[in-house]
Amino acid sequence: MSLTQEQKDAFKAIFIETVTNFAQQVGQATEKVFLQILPLTVVAGTEYLKSYEEDLKTKLEDCKTKSQKIIGALSTVKEPEKVEKSGDKHLPLGELLGKRVQRGEDWKWDDQDGGIGSFGKVVGVKGNGWVKVQWESSRNENRYRWGVDKAYDVKVVEIVDDLGDIPPLEEQIKKPTSWVIGKSVVRGRDWKWKDQDGGEGQIGEVIDVCDEGWVEVKWKNGMVCQYRWGGENAFDLKVVPKPKE
Repeated sequence: MSLTQEQKDAFKAIFIETVTNFAQQVGQATEKVFLQILPLTVVAGTEYLKSYEEDLKTKLEDCKTKSQKIIGALSTVKEPEKVEKSGDKHLPLGELLGKRVQRGEDWKWDDQDGGIGSFGKVVGVKGNGWVKVQWESSRNENRYRWGVDKAYDVKVVEIVDDLGDIPPLEEQIKKPTSWVIGKSVVRGRDWKWKDQDGGEGQIGEVIDVCDEGWVEVKWKNGMVCQYRWGGENAFDLKVVPKPKE
């Protein structure tokens, strides 16, 4: 809530009186004291707001840590057995080799995939209901359920990658802001902008380069915002293949 004019006038009167009294105590002209104090008020205000921001950041990190612990605990709870529906959307194991995938409806493996929105490729299948996936962000390979206990840890994603091979994140962050123009992106390793993007896993498009180390992104929810691509030594975004129209 903003201060009323009456409150502003009251503060002004108190401030003038305080400076006048202080000038008398130190034996200097009130005008000279004002000239010395005014810059100090800006510095003091800036330092106070900075300390407040750091305190808020600490509280947010604590909340994030607690949330991750809760999510981890919930992921170990066994869900009721799923009832198989007619016209099931899951492909047979034999058709999965080479398919691109993301974490699916039964995912419980934390950030093995590199985080929500990451892509991988099926590089092996087993007849007992497991698939081997190599993740693009880290090149790590892990096995996941595809039908075991009626669970599906990954889902097939149909995309058209007209940008060529998407390098892993550690290679992406070495590239200049100009490389990101026109590319599809999701939240990256340093994301701190809540749900500006419409929620985890949402894809946006980089439409412009702003100041050095910053780019502008348009999200599907219509939001257009600026994010760090090297600015402040941070990367809010990660390039992903373009989704199929």
